[in-house]
Amino acid sequence: IGQFQVIEALGTPSLTIPYQVPCHHNIVMSFDVAATCQALAFGDSGGFLHIFATDENVIFNPFIEETCLADPVEPSQNIHIHDFTTPYAMVPMSYPGTGSLLSDWPDYLCEKVYRKPKPIDPEILRTMKVYQNVGYAPNPHKERRYHFPYILEQDGSKKGRSNIPESPLGRADDPFHAIPKRFRKVDLKYSKLGLEDFDFRHYNKTHYAGLEIHIPNVYCNSMIQMFYFIEPLRVKLLSHLCEREFCLSCELGFLFHMLDKQKGQTCQASNFLRAFRTLPEAAALGLVLAENEENHGRVNLGRLIQSWQRFMHQQIHTETLNKVAVEEKHEAGEKDEPSSSETASQHSEDPEKTVEPKVEKDKEVKREEPKAAKSKKKKKKGKKEKKEEKESKKQAVPSEQPQGSQTEQPVEKLEVEVAEQPEEPVLPQEEKEKKESSVITEIFGLNTVTTLRCRCAQENRKQVTTTLVNLSYPDCSPQGINKGPTPVSFVQVLEHSLTLDQNTQAWCNNCAKYQQHQQSKEVLALPDILAINCQLENPRDLEFWKVQLMLLKQKEEGDSVSSTSSSPIPLPTATVMCRYGRKCSKKGCRFRHEQDSKDWLQDDLMKIHMDDENDPVWIPFGFKVQLLDNGSLKIEEYSDDEPVPANPDPNTKYFELHGTVSHIKDTKGYGGHLVSHIKVGETYHQRKEGVTTTQWYLFNDFSISDVEKEEAVRFNLEWRVPCTIYFIRRNIKEHYDLKVRNPINSSVLSDDAFLINPERRKLTFSPLTTEEQPKEGDIIGLDAEFVSLNQEESELRSDGTRSTLRPSHMSVARITCIRGQGNTLGEPFLDDYICTHEQVVDYLTQYSGIKPGDLDPATSNRHLTTLKATYLKIRYLVDIGVIFVGHGLKKDFRVININVPKDQIIDTVDLFHLPRQRMISLKFLARYFLKLTIQSVTHDSVEDARTALQLYMKYQELSKEGMDQVRRVIREMYDFGRKNQWKITSDMGEETSEDSAVAFL
Repeated sequence: IGQFQVIEALGTPSLTIPYQVPCHHNIVMSFDVAATCQALAFGDSGGFLHIFATDENVIFNPFIEETCLADPVEPSQNIHIHDFTTPYAMVPMSYPGTGSLLSDWPDYLCEKVYRKPKPIDPEILRTMKVYQNVGYAPNPHKERRYHFPYILEQDGSKKGRSNIPESPLGRADDPFHAIPKRFRKVDLKYSKLGLEDFDFRHYNKTHYAGLEIHIPNVYCNSMIQMFYFIEPLRVKLLSHLCEREFCLSCELGFLFHMLDKQKGQTCQASNFLRAFRTLPEAAALGLVLAENEENHGRVNLGRLIQSWQRFMHQQIHTETLNKVAVEEKHEAGEKDEPSSSETASQHSEDPEKTVEPKVEKDKEVKREEPKAAKSKKKKKKGKKEKKEEKESKKQAVPSEQPQGSQTEQPVEKLEVEVAEQPEEPVLPQEEKEKKESSVITEIFGLNTVTTLRCRCAQENRKQVTTTLVNLSYPDCSPQGINKGPTPVSFVQVLEHSLTLDQNTQAWCNNCAKYQQHQQSKEVLALPDILAINCQLENPRDLEFWKVQLMLLKQKEEGDSVSSTSSSPIPLPTATVMCRYGRKCSKKGCRFRHEQDSKDWLQDDLMKIHMDDENDPVWIPFGFKVQLLDNGSLKIEEYSDDEPVPANPDPNTKYFELHGTVSHIKDTKGYGGHLVSHIKVGETYHQRKEGVTTTQWYLFNDFSISDVEKEEAVRFNLEWRVPCTIYFIRRNIKEHYDLKVRNPINSSVLSDDAFLINPERRKLTFSPLTTEEQPKEGDIIGLDAEFVSLNQEESELRSDGTRSTLRPSHMSVARITCIRGQGNTLGEPFLDDYICTHEQVVDYLTQYSGIKPGDLDPATSNRHLTTLKATYLKIRYLVDIGVIFVGHGLKKDFRVININVPKDQIIDTVDLFHLPRQRMISLKFLARYFLKLTIQSVTHDSVEDARTALQLYMKYQELSKEGMDQVRRVIREMYDFGRKNQWKITSDMGEETSEDSAVAFL
């Protein structure tokens, strides 16, 4: 209708006249009163506004101001077409009718984006000292003050994206980074769950297991993978077991067993590195690094891994050593040992033998001296004794003796003096000489004879067995002016290193003084695997590699070289430095000058462009080694694609490239890291993938990818430097027994040889009887407790979130196993406390129940034993196929560092869990389903294992009614927990002691 009336609120009621709003069949939709109460406004559906006021001069706004109008637009001036001084910005632009301008940016590009704060340098965090909540640290001077790189990181938290943590191998890659992605170091990003939600399979698409990097001293991961893929060594270590507590051979065998069982998942070498850190020899050699020493580039990883390899060869040799009695017959009346030619012939009779005992300890061999030399020796010996008597008398007066007269004798003198001692006569009958043989000497043993020859014709020979070959590089610099460097092949360098002839200063008993000796080597027997240390530790050796790569590049591009590859190797003494040095002004001087080698190297390297994909290959993929009759050695390249002759020469062995270990010098990753390229054979593919093939793989910790074989020997030398090279004998599996014999049997369950406190121990379990021996499919309840060896490292970001830099390092402290069937159901048969030799930072008594005195060998009355002894018991139970029941077993087995198949694990965390919901604690499950109160003060592993077993039996009881009933009960539990905020309440009920006692009946 559109009518309204005006009524006085305080006046007397009277008849009012209605007013009509002329809305013309429209509906009044809105109404408002002016702020001055002088006007009424009505709005209708037709879009009209009707105003009723008291008078004509209506004031709508009590605060009246003058209206501000826009500035008038000045008309643009005309521009002449030939005017070149007026800018084009003066020309007005008309907007197009359709489309958009280039300057019309979308909204997401016009949003305000706040720059993230620059991360704090780890060196500052390491050296920072906190005083009154303020941290102080010295300036590392790595960059200029107040300079901030303008880098905007992409936000990866949008919906629909993968939840893979950022990593140098993944997102945010620098397009100008010289190192390819597959070679870069992979950093772990920790979440609230640690590493449980980290997608390791994103970096490893193969069936082979990688090694994690969150524990100290993981620089040896590349060499561990190299050892694992040597089939004879893997089989020998898997079959090895001894009684030493910290045996690296045993720990490697356990680790190799884990690598065998895993398919694409990662493993951690925590137990092996724990034993490695406890060895004083490793710490004395500088092989045990501090917590962050490896990540800050304070060590030379190339030199370190070669020292680690040398130490491991010696350590495994000592641990797997067995003495073999070998009978040797001597002729009647013979007193001297056989000559070197006879010894060489004895060792070269059957070099193709499968397992050949090799001599490890040094054995002195002397040739028969003439009578004149012996008489001369006796005279000099008498003079020497008289001289020593006079000197002993003079020592009574200290002032008469010069201060520097007493000097230490070098090692060479001590060795020669031992060689000159008269030998005991050999009886003319059969005697047994004990020779030492081990896994290392059988596989890597290289028998050589070192000869020291003095000027007086005195000759000493010493037979040794080495397991490593250190490359010795010759001098390849130009032999004169206008001459290029000498190309040398890798096999020539290897031959030169195996039969190295050099001059050395040593003590001669015949001359009774230091003399110049000529040292020569002679190879008696070749190993089945050649382990080669590149030793690129000084600029001269690194320059040698660069020169050879440059010469190969020139040869491929068609440039002329100074000589052919078959030229003889010049020794370092072949060219003599000019006595005048840089001041030499003689034209055509035939001596070498220092500036010659630098000038041609710099000029030629500037001309040659090295490309990673097209770089020449200097290391061959195969070669053959032949022992000649005269004791010399001959090495020739032999392609790995060519077949081995059907009837090979017994003095010839054929080798192929097995793997390389490289040092990746990543400037963005501080000191870099180590990677390995390994040729995986048919036996490994057969076990993992069920196919018979060979393939090269790149092992970059837990990142594994298949590569071409040329990549294994293509070294950039700027960011990738070779460390070690392995050549393996072709068809090596035909010469070894590759059957693995499991040394772990049922006796480990009752073996107390590793018990630390047998007198003070108090048994908290009943051992298994003969009738109770576990069998395949038996149920066993298990729980483990841990202590912390270091605190968790985390940082607080500017937005208030917490980021974990390094998780706490946990060590197992107690392992309990209880019976899952029989009359003694629920009784523990294993309750071991683990003694640790490392410093414990936190015993976590509230969560573990472990007190400081429980792990102390001097005061503990617990069943205290070693980790190795308990590990063997768990390993035996896993091997026979028992089924473990527990709560959170995934973490338990991870800290124990053992691989258990998924079909042998029943975890109550997963049984009572709904997808995409929180995990339920054992305490809540026990109170809700079993009406038991556990973990009231501290945790107890026996109680937790027994409770987990009861929950499993409750689950079996519910599952008899169908899985729908199980899901309904679990859903009700989640509803109850959310209602009570997952707190243990009194209305959940409590089971009596009698009910708890009969819970297992």
